[in-house]
Amino acid sequence: MTSQRRSARTNPEPVLDVRDLRVTYRSGPALDGFSCTVAPGEIVALVGESGSGKTTAALAALALLPPAAQLSGTIRLAGQDVRGLRGEALRRLRGGAAGMVFQEPMTALNPLLTIGNQLAEAIRNHDPERRGRGGYREESLALLRRVGLREPDSRLRHYPHQLSGRQRQRVMIAMAIAARPKLIIADEPTTALDVTAGQQTLDLLDGSPALLALSEVVVDFGGRRALDSVSLTVHAGEILGLVGESGSGKTTVGNCALGLVAPHTGAVRVFGAPLPRGTGRRARAVRRRIGAVFQDPASSLDPRMTVAQTVAEPLAVHTRTARRQRLARVRELLDAVELPTAMLHRYGPELSGGQRQRVSLARALALEPDLLIADEPTSALDVSVQASVLELLGRLHHELRFGCLFISHDLAVVDSLCDRVAVMRSGRVVEQGPRAEVLRSPTHPYTRELLLSSPVPDPGQRRERRARRLSEADPAAPPRPAA
Repeated sequence: MTSQRRSARTNPEPVLDVRDLRVTYRSGPALDGFSCTVAPGEIVALVGESGSGKTTAALAALALLPPAAQLSGTIRLAGQDVRGLRGEALRRLRGGAAGMVFQEPMTALNPLLTIGNQLAEAIRNHDPERRGRGGYREESLALLRRVGLREPDSRLRHYPHQLSGRQRQRVMIAMAIAARPKLIIADEPTTALDVTAGQQTLDLLDGSPALLALSEVVVDFGGRRALDSVSLTVHAGEILGLVGESGSGKTTVGNCALGLVAPHTGAVRVFGAPLPRGTGRRARAVRRRIGAVFQDPASSLDPRMTVAQTVAEPLAVHTRTARRQRLARVRELLDAVELPTAMLHRYGPELSGGQRQRVSLARALALEPDLLIADEPTSALDVSVQASVLELLGRLHHELRFGCLFISHDLAVVDSLCDRVAVMRSGRVVEQGPRAEVLRSPTHPYTRELLLSSPVPDPGQRRERRARRLSEADPAAPPRPAA
């Protein structure tokens, strides 16, 4: 068993300080000389194989080990000796100083009590000043909203078995943070969850919310389901590639992220809060943090505006900078996207496709957004221009570290640029994960089909891929030839 830590600011007193801890059961020792400290604001990872003592260490920190366990060593939590506390003092310390998120929420939650009753109990136990059912209810609703649980009013009336694993885990996190503890101990909180739910749980525990989070989003167009329970996230500094064939729903996802399409059910959150509608102050403040590059720059650029006017438009709408300052910023942006300032006074129709897309990129980055939505930004370009635009986008991402939802049908482009990949088919996300895993070792048949269908210049590889497609489509077909 080893520990890994993410550094925090220096603090003389750790939240948790375990020294030379030894735990022994009748069957033998579980911990032998374990020591660990956790500073305020720090995340310490305790890793090891099954049976190495990880859970024992977590339970010991809150004095939750069974009576048969024999302990030696010291455990100090928020400056108090855990081993010296009993009764009410220990109960207050458990909730007020530290909360616990257990591995399997189905067994940790009481199956006989509603979610609302269990949350109210957690609040009442550690906040006795709150009185009245209404106070508990409002606090419970606030906790469920904070952990991103949809329809919190109805969830309060539900029992644990009526929730999914992901939803139960969110309830457990809400209970753990109910008393605003200084420390959260999470024991394998993502083991029983799928990849998407696991990542969302880690986001909640980490406290830095995803830049973009779609949760079970459904969109219907004229009786046709365009998006069917789509869930995905984009984190700060990463590029998520969204791939799939035409009509799979990729562009609709991007439009939902930009607020151009409202979901019928589900939630779209940006920067940790619901995406605002309308033209109010908050909506404008959120939109200035989001940039967009669309598929066809010829239609997304106003032909009546010069390059200078186009790039300066976000500055004119969202800032109060003077005209001279805006022009200086436009020159900087044109230099960043490698366009000569001689193009300042040209109009869109006077530019090539690659030049128009560079102008679109300059406009999208004018306000230094935290999130960029790029919808097929290179599909209308020839191969050589496409490569230069991708290189430019990669360089700007490295310099500015914005998060990006990169929508494309070209797997080679996604492979060259993205950190993670989500695969869509018929309005659903069928697979997502790290780029290397999804594109090298796909688990879903549709992803494998996409990879086998992607164009390659070598005739031999094309024949081999065709044979593999036919073989996977018809198991009774003759074996495919060796590579």
